[in-house]
Amino acid sequence: MSNKNLMTILIVAVLSIVNVSAKSILGLYDSHKKIYTSKTLNPHYVGPLFATGGAMTDINRMISDMAPEKIGSFTSNSLTLIESAPRENQVYTFKNVKAYKVSKDTSSFTIMHMKSKMNGEKYDILVEINEGSNYDRTITIYKDGKPLTLILWLDNSKITQKKNNSEI
Repeated sequence: MSNKNLMTILIVAVLSIVNVSAKSILGLYDSHKKIYTSKTLNPHYVGPLFATGGAMTDINRMISDMAPEKIGSFTSNSLTLIESAPRENQVYTFKNVKAYKVSKDTSSFTIMHMKSKMNGEKYDILVEINEGSNYDRTITIYKDGKPLTLILWLDNSKITQKKNNSEI
């Protein structure tokens, strides 16, 4: 076999591997169209993160009565999930936020996508702005294309402060 044929085979093999491994998390949706890219999260979403429910592959906490509970916060370039000792808080950092108009099944809605890192490992954070009866949006954290955490996020403006609770 000549060097030229060998090089052609190697190039095709490398391109095939890159194409297969570079599947986008946006493939979860039937269609997607980018709306904008920003270096920071929209200020409306920055602040405490109140959840009414959720699921994790490594379950270490549960919200039993669907009452809003502060579980973390967003800054302009990070998501922090509060842990209890001996575990450290989970801090996911990201450099930009991309917003998309997506469709899935028969519904259309907006999502925010952040490629993030925590402890040197890569994650994808998808925020679906698609309301349910007990939440305003969902946050799903993926690692290697597999969902790790799902959070039912309630908008901060809908939180009613409880008496004698300074945490909210």
